[in-house]
Amino acid sequence: MNEKLPFGYNYVDHDLDITHDHDDQGEHGSHVAGIATANRDIPSEDGYTDALTAVHVQGVAPDAQLLTMKVFGKNGGAYDSDYMAAIEDAILLGCDAVNLSLGSTSPGYATNAVYQDLLDRLSETDVVVSVAAGNAGSWADGVWNGHLYSDAVSLDMVGSPGSCTNALTVASADNVGYTGRYLTVQERAIFYTETISRNKPLETLAGQPLEYVLVEGVGDDWTGIDLTGKVAVCARGTINFSEKANKAAEAGAVAVLIYNNVPGALSMDLSEYWYEPPCVSLTQSDGQWMRDQGELHTETIEVDNWGEIVTREIQYYTGELTVAQNVSTVIYDEPYTMSDFSSWGVPGSLELKPEITAPGGNIYSVNGVIPGGESYETMSGTSMAAPQIAGMAALVAQYLKETGLAGQEDLSLRQLSQSLLMSTAQPLKDGENYYPVIQQGAGLANVGSAISASSYVLVDGQPDGKVKAELGDDPDRTGAYQVSFTLNNLTKESQNYLLSAELFTQAVEEGYKTPNDEYWAELSTLPVCRPMWLGASMVRP
Repeated sequence: MNEKLPFGYNYVDHDLDITHDHDDQGEHGSHVAGIATANRDIPSEDGYTDALTAVHVQGVAPDAQLLTMKVFGKNGGAYDSDYMAAIEDAILLGCDAVNLSLGSTSPGYATNAVYQDLLDRLSETDVVVSVAAGNAGSWADGVWNGHLYSDAVSLDMVGSPGSCTNALTVASADNVGYTGRYLTVQERAIFYTETISRNKPLETLAGQPLEYVLVEGVGDDWTGIDLTGKVAVCARGTINFSEKANKAAEAGAVAVLIYNNVPGALSMDLSEYWYEPPCVSLTQSDGQWMRDQGELHTETIEVDNWGEIVTREIQYYTGELTVAQNVSTVIYDEPYTMSDFSSWGVPGSLELKPEITAPGGNIYSVNGVIPGGESYETMSGTSMAAPQIAGMAALVAQYLKETGLAGQEDLSLRQLSQSLLMSTAQPLKDGENYYPVIQQGAGLANVGSAISASSYVLVDGQPDGKVKAELGDDPDRTGAYQVSFTLNNLTKESQNYLLSAELFTQAVEEGYKTPNDEYWAELSTLPVCRPMWLGASMVRP
């Protein structure tokens, strides 16, 4: 241990091994830790050098100490008992912020009487507990038409502990830049997201021209296409990522590229990929660009269809790519957009979860599974967004302590930090319209705005300093709602405030019908159960 890392304990294995060396839980934890606290300077031959210049990585709070509390290890994880004990220890050790980039894969609020007291008493501490919202997207993503009932509740995809009242629950926005390894097609740099399972890194193929074969399909059948010694490129969809990679590797591919079928970053689960050829993901636009630059081939092949030989036409594109040997950075001239994987919805409690947003798509940070502490990689997820908020909370706490504002206001450090972060967040737009509040919370956090704010907001009914209005249920449908808030001046000068308001709501389509109405009408004389959604009001996010 050292001054940067003064504490470490493995709660799941009950030992002091906080490395990735003796378990198969991967590098997730070190990547998260790097986002929050990676140093601003790293050792070099001449002493120390700027980390951003040398390795393109610096934590949000680079001078903060890091207490490593490992809850995934040789005995699996993460278990409620382990991370609850870790939170309790973090409070006792005086941490300003705690990060939990973990959560239940089952959406919805889960309670446990054993730990509920600790969760309830978090509001009595000075610690901001930043928790990832989850990567399950929206409930409507799995609905045939992409819509929800207007009165639908308990359809939140945020899992526990992010669904807990006293967690500061974090949604993800896609990064507006990209740092990482890349490949080139003609003069274009194409950045990729890599998941290491049993496969080798793509950089092992760096420096040599490689022929790629791209199909617009999902890579479930390469019959008639020679992949030997070539790079297979296919689309996301239908079959899982491991199956796509297995099929391409079995067909002779030296690497597999899978491009997204929707805008945004793509993080893959390759836990059932059994071969060594590298497998990485690309954005939808990069996949389409590779197709457009390739040469189209149309061929007729013969295939055995259950004992009958039939002819089939296949199409594919070929081109040439080169895997770069170094890391680079690009900043796109585009606004932040919400990550499609980021969990959100309407919980049964009618609370607002998630509550704030931070960059979580395409985040470059430490790869701790490679020995030596000199490896870095790109990952995506709300797991990458939550440590951004934890790092910001540490900086806000430092600012409040150094300026004396922590003692000036009749609030805990936690209350004031959460108020400043949420009241200075910038709501994000999806083109002309705002993303739903229930998707992004207060908006994109900005620590610079938080520590330069001349005022903060307190909302009645939110004793924990969170800047949100939760109206709860209105069974009588009165249509009249009132929310009170207080603007608090942090300066010693009198302030005048010009208030404005924008109403965030959901578009409702009355009398929505299914495309199968005519079919069901034809069967109306038969004793069948009609779909529940006939004639329902639907919410369009």
